Amino acid sequence: MRHADNRPNPRRGNLTLLRRAGERIYLDTAGGIEIHVDRITERTVRLSIRAPGDVPIFREELATEEFLKRFRQEQEQDGDEPSRAA
Repeated sequence: MRHADNRPNPRRGNLTLLRRAGERIYLDTAGGIEIHVDRITERTVRLSIRAPGDVPIFREELATEEFLKRFRQEQEQDGDEPSRAA
């Protein structure tokens, strides 16, 4: 994975993007996923996510322990550090 300016990203599998309200991010997966930045306030960002019906999307507080365990194991296998909500 590379940074927007084409520098190699040492943290393979992670990409950090800055977006403004109204901008979108598209993920090229089977069926495609669209993430839209609806609104930005001082403390929150409101996102809309459009994905195929078979793609599970969880807020961290609603994800099952089984899902989180599997997700973290996959990150470790890819050499990524687990992300933590602030």
